[in-house]
Formats: sequence, C-alpha cells, structure tokens
Amino acid sequence: MLALLDISELNEIQIATLQAAEAYSNIVLLAATGSGKTLAYLLPLLKKIEKKAACTQAVVVVPTRELALQVANVLGKMKTGLKMLACYGGHDIVSEYNSLTEAPVIIIGTPGRLIDHMHNGRIDVQNIHSLVMDEFDKLLDLGFEEQLEAKIEELPQMRNKMLVSATALSKWPHFLSDINLYTLDFLDTQAKVNQQIKLCYLKASGSDKKHLLLNLLCQIGEQQSIVFCNHREDVESVYEFLTEKGLVCSFYHGGLDQHFRESAISRFINGSAHTLISTDLAGRGLDIQGLPYVIHYHFAGTEEIFIHRSGRTARQNEEGTVIFLLRDNEYLPAYAKQAEEMTLSKDLKIPDLPRWITLSIDGGKKDKLNKVDILGFLIQKGQMKKESVGIIDVKDRISYVAVDRLESKGLMSRIKDEKIKKLNVRFRFLNG
Repeated sequence: MLALLDISELNEIQIATLQAAEAYSNIVLLAATGSGKTLAYLLPLLKKIEKKAACTQAVVVVPTRELALQVANVLGKMKTGLKMLACYGGHDIVSEYNSLTEAPVIIIGTPGRLIDHMHNGRIDVQNIHSLVMDEFDKLLDLGFEEQLEAKIEELPQMRNKMLVSATALSKWPHFLSDINLYTLDFLDTQAKVNQQIKLCYLKASGSDKKHLLLNLLCQIGEQQSIVFCNHREDVESVYEFLTEKGLVCSFYHGGLDQHFRESAISRFINGSAHTLISTDLAGRGLDIQGLPYVIHYHFAGTEEIFIHRSGRTARQNEEGTVIFLLRDNEYLPAYAKQAEEMTLSKDLKIPDLPRWITLSIDGGKKDKLNKVDILGFLIQKGQMKKESVGIIDVKDRISYVAVDRLESKGLMSRIKDEKIKKLNVRFRFLNG
C-alpha cells in the first residue's frame, strides 16, 4: 500500500499515531503542515473498518473542498477497494444523492454539506464508529460547532474520534470537554521541520512589488512557485501583469467557480504553469510534492497563516525556500527575523514555456471515463507517444491532461471529430 503512495516507510508521526490508535479511542494529533498527517490518520482509520460490512463506518470532516479532494485522492491511490465519497459545497449535489443510495464506507466532506446530508437522512448514521476532524482549528472558525455537536450526538455507534491540526487549539469544542483525549504533540519539532525551509527576502525600490516579483520569477526560471496575495483582486492583478510579460501562470481564489479552480490547480500540478498566484485558499489542502518555492507577495495576517502557506514547500523531508517581498517601508514580521536577504542577477530573461500544455476533455468519472481510456485514446487516435502524455486528472464531468507542448501540434485536428468510448466530447487547450 505504501508503494502506491511512493513511500518506502512510515515517518515518526505516522508510526506514533498508529500505535496510539491501538490504545486510545479519542486522539488529538498536532503536527506541522507537510508532515504526513493525512496518512497518519487514514492508516488507523482503515484498520478499524469492517470491510465486509457494506455501510457507512467513518466520516472525515474537513474545512475546504480542496482538502476533501486531497484526502479522497490519497485514499484512492491506496486502492483499498472501499467505496468512498467526497462531498462539498459547489459539487453537483444530485450526483452526491445518487452516490449515497449505495452507502459509501468512508465519507469525506465539508461541514455544511455533511450536515445537510445528515439532516435530510441521506447518510445512514447507524453504523458510523469513527470520526476525524482534519484542521479542526479551521473547522471551529467556520462556525459549525453547534451543528457538528448536534450531529455527532446522533451517532449511536461513535467510539473513535481524532482531531488533527497544524496549530495548537486555544479553545476546545464543547462536545469534547467531557471525554479523555490522548494528545500527540509534534509541534515542538517545528524547528526541525523549519530547518528544511530556507527563509529569504527581497526589498523593492519604492513600492513596485510587481516588477520585483517578475525579476524573481525570471531568476527562478522553470522551477515552480506559489505566490500568496491577501486579496482576490491582487491575485488577478498580479496574474494579469505576469501573463502580459510572457510568464505562464494560473490563479486561484474563492471567488472562482469550481471548474475554474479545478483547472487552475490541475494546470499547476501537471506542470503546465510555472507559477500559481493565490489567496490563502491554497494555504490549506494542497499537497504538491517537490514544490521548491513559496513567495509571500503580501505578509500573512498571522503566524499561523504563515505556517500554513509556507508548509506548501519542504513537505515530507524535502527542502524548500520561502521568500518575502518587501516594499521599502516594510519590515519582516517577528516570526521571520532570521530570513536572509537574497540578490537577483542582472541579466534576467523570461523563462521558456513549460514542457507541458493542458488538454481539457469534457468527460469524466460520471461518464465512465478513466485514465487508461484517455491515455489509450491519445495514443491511438491522437498518435501521441506514451511519454508525451503527462499527468491525467479525471474529475466527475471533466478531465485535464498534460501533453507535450511540441508533440501537441496537430493533435486537435486529429482528435476533434473522434469519440472516446462512443462519447461525443469537446476538446480544448487551456491558456498557456
């Protein structure tokens, strides 16, 4: 199972959580972002599942749709054979109704959508014995505490609870005040985690951060980075500026519709975009292996947000660099005083275009399409070499495929009138 996740062995946090789950029913896991928390709670959760019982047995509550999809993706890679469902706001609720007619063994969902399904009796709660609340600090901030408490009290078989967070909790939910909680606190190893992150800063001449960012990205070249801004309008403004200068970027914030958000992340993960410009929405729930750079265009509002943002790099014992951009009248926050000033080269040029470009296909899981179907189609009908097809991301009703930019020339003319598994679908290349 670990080999399917490209992991050779469990880390300290995952081993400790597995051991604790053998002895304790109610656990709090505090560990830094990027330390492998998702697998740490999924492994003991799976051990408690009765595979022969075709009923809902476990619920994982998460604050965002992105984290719901990430957890579902990890579970999918583990090939457990268990039916699961990710449900979240913005997702087609009718397809969720249909998926719930045959009870998923594990449900991952955002609180609003889960509460709605439970309230309307679409989730059979009679056999749910395990609950995980991932990023529970954020869950409490969303204001669902009372509703969650009410629904948890309606679970007659509930006996295992795990609360997971990258930050210590200043207050406890009321429904946990009268139970014994065993705490695994790995936050004191934060310094160890941070040793893998190099903190740097650049200072602008005056207030021109956009040109400073442009020069930085030119120096980074074809290596990927996430740029964090504090406001949606700044995200789009920075994106437009960089795009006009010839950089290939995608942008991401909560004001975008679901399909646009999915395509933005898919383009970044599959290498079709060098840079992702985002609000703090990308600070949680995105697990991008090997990301070398996180850039703070604006300072994080709190140290906690800074930790989540910066945790997108240096994941799973990798190294990473976090860079602050400062106007001439700005100074580093207290939590980043150890950052070192970096210098930029004088002879900078716009990076070459990414190797990959993303092909969008208007068909997905609900149309019975899978990665093998799409790869076979592109090889047979598109006359593509297997090594010229990169990451394939199949969503419910749409799929995103990274194809080699040079090999993509002429591809559209070869496939535009073709069908995949007798399906008439629309093909298009996304910007970049």
